[in-house]
Amino acid sequence: MQDEAKAKADDLDVSDRLNNIGVIAKKIKSNNMKKMGYIIGLLLGIPLLIFCINFLFFRGNNPTETQVKEYINQSIIDTIKLSPNVERSSTQYIVGLSRRSQPSAFLYKYFFYSEKYKNIFL
Repeated sequence: MQDEAKAKADDLDVSDRLNNIGVIAKKIKSNNMKKMGYIIGLLLGIPLLIFCINFLFFRGNNPTETQVKEYINQSIIDTIKLSPNVERSSTQYIVGLSRRSQPSAFLYKYFFYSEKYKNIFL
């Protein structure tokens, strides 16, 4: 009887050990899969996100050559001479997310009063 009980205990120990090894293997596999997910997210997800944001928000318009010529022909050229005491301000804005050379640009504004038009211009 004791030999049978000891044999059953040994069998249980072996099966418990195998179960523990299986659990450890699953955890290792799970950790490796998490690492692979992070790597794939970094290598594929972030560049894809930046591309989509640039495409949707920063692509601008693409006028044709005829539209550009028509716009220039309809525009009026007026020369404005600014005095040295003109107030100047600038605003920085983002041109695109993945531009390496210059991701931002400046918009300069000049506030002045025109005697000819009797109005304040920007």
